[in-house]
Amino acid sequence: MRFPYKTVIILLTFLSVLYYGVMVGESLPSIPAQTYIAPGAVAIKSRETLYFVYEGALYSEQRSIEIEDLNYAAGLVKALTAGPSNHDYKSLFDLGVQVLSVDQIDNICYVNLSKDIDRIRTEPSEDLELYLWAVVNTLTERRDIDFVQFLVEGSPEERQIGSLSFSQALSFNDRFLYVKVRTATDAVRDFLDYVEAGRYDLAYGMLSEASRNNLDYSGFATFANRIRSDYDTEFYFSKRYEEYDEVYVRYVERYGDNELFNIWIEVWSVVREDNDIINII
Repeated sequence: MRFPYKTVIILLTFLSVLYYGVMVGESLPSIPAQTYIAPGAVAIKSRETLYFVYEGALYSEQRSIEIEDLNYAAGLVKALTAGPSNHDYKSLFDLGVQVLSVDQIDNICYVNLSKDIDRIRTEPSEDLELYLWAVVNTLTERRDIDFVQFLVEGSPEERQIGSLSFSQALSFNDRFLYVKVRTATDAVRDFLDYVEAGRYDLAYGMLSEASRNNLDYSGFATFANRIRSDYDTEFYFSKRYEEYDEVYVRYVERYGDNELFNIWIEVWSVVREDNDIINII
């Protein structure tokens, strides 16, 4: 006797249709409105470099800013608009200019400014060009943005402000960046930091040529082990002489619950050698 395959198939089909009809007629549970979470904008935190104007130069600030919908360009401009952490710094938007839109296409960011830019008056020592470069450098710090194109009320313009042209896509410009002048105190601070970190090789490299001739690395390591400590250090003041500088470092050694402590001052001498590098005597 052959197995009735066709009969079984017809029966299963009938049961499936019957089950579907029952389920359609049955009301399914609904989600209460108060428990439903609508999809919204995705915001993340990102560590970025922002540039601002101060005393005729561009100063940078490292900031953690909020980025919505992965639109980094708009997030950066929004952070510039919010202003710097240092209240002495300024941005283009402190001068009354508004951003109408920020759009990124491939590696070019288009910043659409309001016509308020026509009425800007800056301090004599701070050209409008600096404020615009602060925007350019902030955006082009990101690897995915190579150029910035300024628009005014949605249109490109034939406008030249210093070395900056509105008709061109602009890339990062290091010409106006503030460069800190390295001081004798900076050199002593780095030297002591290397010693505390156990990087005697780097500290030894900061000695003057005469000091290295009089003290080999083994002898220096012995010296470094002796001065390496958990003392608190404060850079008291420095003096400049014709051929060298002196940096006065105050050490504080604390005992027990820190109510008792010992204070003393050591003087470090530094000299400028080839290429104006400051080294420890």
